[in-house]
Amino acid sequence: MEDLRIIVVSPSAVECSRIKRALAGRSARLVAMSGDPHEAFTLIEGTEPDLVLFSQVVFDRPEFDGMLDLVRAINADWISLHGPGACCPRDATSQARWDKAAPPYAVQCLEDLLDRIDKGVRKRPVSARPFAKPALAPSLSDKIVLIGASTGGIDALLTVLAEFPPNCPPTAIVQHTARGFSQSLVRLLDRRCAAKVVIAEDGLRLEHGMVCVAAGVPGHLRLQRGEGLSCSLREGPEVGGQLPAIDELFRSAVPFANRCIAVLLTGMGSDGAAGLLDLRRAGSATIGQDEATSVVYGMPRIAQELGAVCQQLPLSRIGGTILQLARTGQCAISGSET
Repeated sequence: MEDLRIIVVSPSAVECSRIKRALAGRSARLVAMSGDPHEAFTLIEGTEPDLVLFSQVVFDRPEFDGMLDLVRAINADWISLHGPGACCPRDATSQARWDKAAPPYAVQCLEDLLDRIDKGVRKRPVSARPFAKPALAPSLSDKIVLIGASTGGIDALLTVLAEFPPNCPPTAIVQHTARGFSQSLVRLLDRRCAAKVVIAEDGLRLEHGMVCVAAGVPGHLRLQRGEGLSCSLREGPEVGGQLPAIDELFRSAVPFANRCIAVLLTGMGSDGAAGLLDLRRAGSATIGQDEATSVVYGMPRIAQELGAVCQQLPLSRIGGTILQLARTGQCAISGSET
């Protein structure tokens, strides 16, 4: 049985020393330690550990939710380095991980977990992502996919993009996340997806088989037509409290809305809802993630209430539906679909 791979996110040498002592002689391996949230995000993305330990200091940082989103996406567990609380790790696939009120106490929790592992009881199996679907027909070259996501979005994007073939329609994504997380997020998505995933850049030409991502960047991603489809990424003020804003991406595509399939995934707030409505009114096919599969049913709920959503779907069906819409070009006439 393989050792449990652990990353510690703490600036405290004392805490790190305690964890090292707890791991001595156990079926676990300390992969890395960092007290910086941005460095920790990169380490978690690059090593995909089984368990992440967070200190109180990091727990209170604004980047914490973004790191938890990543932990959830790689199907890892996490433990808080402060307590007291229940002595069991938070399962990153559980909604309970978003409750900061009663985090488990780290060392006792870790020792209990290691006891079970030493006895041959592994808490969670490693799950494999499905491989991408077969290539699409060349007739889909005129379709464009737009996706907006926030809280819980990394896992949602992995699920959706896992369905995409290597020659998927040109795809532009805005994901709300902290500054400095962009490169690690794109590497993770690119590693897990058959299509090529790249960081959005000003002037980048968006082509078949390419997914561009704007996340934690100081500018709004917009699409523009010229000799093909290209990205515009310019610095500017926040829109609706967001930079980049999903609404800005969606509204930039209104002039060619009849070519677009726009998707609003899990997230807090209302960003993207108004832009999705503009796209639907202009002829786009639009999809909203349903409440049952959303980590936070905020943005897609507002979009649904505005009448911006052609189809409201569980996460597991969104990727396949995007490809089906790309083939047919049809939008559901009205209502939710479950």
